[in-house]
Amino acid sequence: MKLLETAKQMLRNKLRGKSFLKNVLLLAGGTALAQLIMIAASPIISRLFTPEDMGVLSIYVSILGMIAAFATLRFELAIPIADDDKDAINVLVLSLVSIVLISLVVLLLTITLAEPITNILNAQPLRPFLWLLSVGTVGIGLYSAVLHWAIRKKAYKDITKTKVNQGTAKVTVQIASGFLGFGPIGLILGEILGQAFGVRVLSKPLLKQERDLWKAVDFVSMKSMAYRYKKFPLVSSWSALLNTAGFSLPILLLSSLYGAEVAGSFGFSQRIVSLPLNLVGIAISQVFFSEGATLSKEDPAKLLELTATTARKLFLLGLLVAAILIPFGPWLFAFVFGDAWREAGVYSQVLSIMLVTRFAVSPVSQALSIIEKQGTQFLLDLLRLILILIALFASRMFNLSPVEAIIAYTVSMIVVYTVTYLAIIKALKRKVGDFKIGESGH
Repeated sequence: MKLLETAKQMLRNKLRGKSFLKNVLLLAGGTALAQLIMIAASPIISRLFTPEDMGVLSIYVSILGMIAAFATLRFELAIPIADDDKDAINVLVLSLVSIVLISLVVLLLTITLAEPITNILNAQPLRPFLWLLSVGTVGIGLYSAVLHWAIRKKAYKDITKTKVNQGTAKVTVQIASGFLGFGPIGLILGEILGQAFGVRVLSKPLLKQERDLWKAVDFVSMKSMAYRYKKFPLVSSWSALLNTAGFSLPILLLSSLYGAEVAGSFGFSQRIVSLPLNLVGIAISQVFFSEGATLSKEDPAKLLELTATTARKLFLLGLLVAAILIPFGPWLFAFVFGDAWREAGVYSQVLSIMLVTRFAVSPVSQALSIIEKQGTQFLLDLLRLILILIALFASRMFNLSPVEAIIAYTVSMIVVYTVTYLAIIKALKRKVGDFKIGESGH
């Protein structure tokens, strides 16, 4: 016991004064625990559901991801960087209004156009559940809005708690529905609950300790904030749609070209390969956004240094993961998840190469939002979409196999992440130069 206490004290001493590292470790711990819960459940879930069932889930999640880009019109990104809490609460309400309106539009479209949508995607089993996209929109939108308020308040312990709750809720529902033979609807319901779980915890301060802030909400202030942060809905929302489409379209196109089973194997493989990013990268991204918002105003040079250092360390970590999956991917997937997922292991060999660059760049890409370079982000996301479409449509034109199509997709993504990192560094260097000119002018 004495040795344990000594170790704890040494860790506290090491982290004292290092808020970025301490917050990353806190969030990473919660995210890691949530992911470990899902990892532990994956061998059970993979044996309760078929690759086709997973394909239906992957298609649902892919469509929802693109809708989520518009759920809040990206106003939530302005919550951490608003000048004061009065402005921030008005931006939060703008986000909530957007969520209600967008979810109603989604409900109308999914009810009236369910048949043509599922026919185009070659995913007829999804048709009865397509309307649930509106429910998912509300869940993911609400969580994103209150999450960014928590980021503003640096409430990392609360965020950590929600990550664990989300993972637990998701796997509990999916495993229970799998044993009951619910099929893909069980996977979808688990996904919805997993996304929405945590809204109550993160919104609790707003409803209790900070409830007086709601008195500051009025139409004039909301209109003022909408104009002040107009780049977020006008540029960032479209940029986010393009960014999400870069992840979603491969699954949707693979389903259309090769069927839901291939889409399911690809989606499952992509999820497993992305675990390192989910374990560490998302936590780093959230803390990076919070710390970066401050550094951008006070010392852009430190933001540049933080960006380069973070990306370099994540690149090396990504190499370690790829070194495991490239030689052993098919065997590992068959052994851990069942023989039905051996093909997903083949896909993981290819996708792990892309992981190295994605793992390094994705968390620090928040820098462009922090310094309000939404135009640059939009162009990068457009480039991503164009290259992915070229890769997958070329696969169809030349009648490539699913594995060959995934190789083409991987190459296009490596190009995109390399260009994105170079653009981030260039934009930050320009910000540093402008900051120095501004200081010398005073």
